Amino acid sequence: MEFCHIVPTNYIPIVDGYKRHLVLAHLVEKNHKYVDAYLSIKHQDTTFIMDNSAFEMFKLNKPMFDPDKLIDLGNKIKADIIVLPDYPREDYQKTIDQCEKYIDTFKSAGFGVMFVPQSRLGDLQGYIECVKYGLNNKKIDIVGLSILGCPTALGLQENAYGVSNSRQYKLQRYKSRFQILNELNNNGLLTENAINRFHCLGMADGPKEIKLLCQFSKYIQSWDTSSAAWHGINGVLFDQSETGLINGKIESEVDFDITFDDNNISNIRTNIKYIDNLVSQYGGTIWNR
Repeated sequence: MEFCHIVPTNYIPIVDGYKRHLVLAHLVEKNHKYVDAYLSIKHQDTTFIMDNSAFEMFKLNKPMFDPDKLIDLGNKIKADIIVLPDYPREDYQKTIDQCEKYIDTFKSAGFGVMFVPQSRLGDLQGYIECVKYGLNNKKIDIVGLSILGCPTALGLQENAYGVSNSRQYKLQRYKSRFQILNELNNNGLLTENAINRFHCLGMADGPKEIKLLCQFSKYIQSWDTSSAAWHGINGVLFDQSETGLINGKIESEVDFDITFDDNNISNIRTNIKYIDNLVSQYGGTIWNR
């Protein structure tokens, strides 16, 4: 498993040396410093995945990012893979239809593609059908398992940024991707065709989700989260509780423009090392120099 540590713009040099990074389209579009910082750590063996910012737009109650902009932005950041448009909490067929509309254009432009299944709230079967489509479409390089898509399929209604969730909800969210993978297995979808095909988009309610999913590690190609950096900047270190975050994750939006502070470096590095150790133990090879 390759891990993508997402950090605010002024902290990007910390993750130089990692072989895979997830960058956000809405920041590539408007933040020149963000683009320049990532280009400065782009090496010959580095893979950039450009997300379509669906999670961020959804949590901000904003419309989904315009997919017609993604190729130009992918070229701007020298992305290797672009995340196809997906539509949280909408009918799963819409995400499939948008894949059909854009996949050949993205592939012809020289990009690999990630397909992120979605569904209406509680439509588990629709979500499974969406995953099945992604796994069976040979043009799709990676299938994303989202911290929006998985809970939504199981009937969990995610809130906008800044709205607190109950403890019961957080427990359900923490286990949602584990439940989805079990459902995929029960539906006969975790075959050889699924090995190394999934990317876990975001982390639920603590870093020990990596351990929770260890039995499925051979299916997971990569994973991303801003959790190590954002919790470190807010003075929170991962712990030895069941999830690794005894009080649950910080629900606020990551401030990518936050001012650099040397005092944050130790916390960020400690949290990154915590995740890297979990990946080494439960997720396969750790990809950093």
